[in-house]
Amino acid sequence: MENLTKDIAEIARVALKKIVSEKRLPTPHIYEMEFIEAAETLKKDRVLKYLTEDEKNLEQQIQAVLDDTGGLLSSLQISLGMFEEDSRGHIAVMDESIESIRSVSDAMQGAGLEGLLSEITKLKDTNHQLVESLSQTREELSSKEKTLRDLENLAQTDPLTQLLNRRSWNKQLEEEFERSSRYHHVFSVIMLDIDYFKRFNDFYGHPVGDAILRKLGALLKESVRKIDAVFRYGGEEFTVLLPETPLSVARTVAERIHKKINTTVFVDAKKRLELKVTASLGVADSEGLNTPSAILEAADQALYLSKQSGRNCIRTALDFAPVNSTS
Repeated sequence: MENLTKDIAEIARVALKKIVSEKRLPTPHIYEMEFIEAAETLKKDRVLKYLTEDEKNLEQQIQAVLDDTGGLLSSLQISLGMFEEDSRGHIAVMDESIESIRSVSDAMQGAGLEGLLSEITKLKDTNHQLVESLSQTREELSSKEKTLRDLENLAQTDPLTQLLNRRSWNKQLEEEFERSSRYHHVFSVIMLDIDYFKRFNDFYGHPVGDAILRKLGALLKESVRKIDAVFRYGGEEFTVLLPETPLSVARTVAERIHKKINTTVFVDAKKRLELKVTASLGVADSEGLNTPSAILEAADQALYLSKQSGRNCIRTALDFAPVNSTS
């Protein structure tokens, strides 16, 4: 019986070694097939005869090996695609299994389990390498994700004012229009243009003009809600998107912005100049308009009317008959 036990231990070692080399999961079913194949390869006739005499002996012998090694196979449910946390857990279990195998090997007086112990140790080392690889990959992915976020932020932000740019405006206007249409909410748009901005650049230089744009951008952000969005539309033009806001409320917001601009002292970067800045504003909402471009055109026409009215004032879509554009 002792020799039979040694043969079974040797077959178990060969079977497990093959499973490990092929990076397969050592489930009981797979282990059983590999055990029989190893017995045939090693020509362990007495083991095969023993198994043939009673098919249940195979299951019993395999179960005996499992019991003797402290549930070895249950601790080896390893897959290279597992997450790092799972791999670390398996390594801890393997440490316990190795100690269990050592105890069993001593008890069986070295009945062929030394090789099995060696294979388990190798598998544990492989998992250590997998953990390190997964950790490194995770760090690399995190770094790349941050780079992508930074690039996306740069693509959506105006570098001078740090406001959202025209590209972002086009996207968010489209999204808000779709949301408004789906839930039947009205939203509004404010367009703002600095009056005679070219004169500031011509008389004081572009650094002064840039300082005015930065200051106005900050002022606009301070004047709206968190759910609102402020954009530098281009040059000295700005837009404000006001979700779930009817025209009457949007006009009140525009009046607050207009008053704040008129009571703010604008200075250049070196604070040597104190300048008075005014702006013209146009306001429109989505009520009755069937495309984003129609809403933008309505606000633009209101802004044009504000300029035609002498600048430094506010006009809304109610002050004219807007064109319902379908382009």
